[in-house]
Amino acid sequence: MTTLYFILIFFTLGFVFSAILDRLSKKLFLSLLIISVLGSSFVIFNNRDLYETFKTEINKKDELVNFKTIITVQGVKDIKEEAKKAKKPLFLLFYRETCDHCVKLERTTLAADKIVNKLNEDFISVKVDISEDTNDTKKLIKMYEVEGTPTFIFFDRDGEFDGKDYGYQTEEEFFDTIDLTTD
Repeated sequence: MTTLYFILIFFTLGFVFSAILDRLSKKLFLSLLIISVLGSSFVIFNNRDLYETFKTEINKKDELVNFKTIITVQGVKDIKEEAKKAKKPLFLLFYRETCDHCVKLERTTLAADKIVNKLNEDFISVKVDISEDTNDTKKLIKMYEVEGTPTFIFFDRDGEFDGKDYGYQTEEEFFDTIDLTTD
């Protein structure tokens, strides 16, 4: 979607400038336009910092889920203890940076006001990044039996396992998942 949006901007700008540059032949103009669109897309999406900035600007929102990010077994143990002491349920979101369903979930479901409010008020929310193939991520995947991403794991206020689900969910489906784990 982001690439399409970016390309549409360039095409619009291209047609505006075509009136200015109508001395150029149509073939030359279209060739230059295509090269600039492809080149710009390549630069943005292959430069991690630029891509993150571009992605963040498009998805900016006043309030999002207040996630902590963890990538180690010890980090998960520590956050489980923190949640237990705070007497709050714990929500773990296992994700990969390259997972399309994870990105869609974050941009839609986890950006919905009802979900943001519920998770920020009632839960300690943690993203567990399993993008890298490390010993810790392998242990976490095995420990929590993560078969795909996104995977949601819930612990109750006492730190006991309370439920697990996976895959993209709409706002309504995810809210029902949260309600089932907090009963």
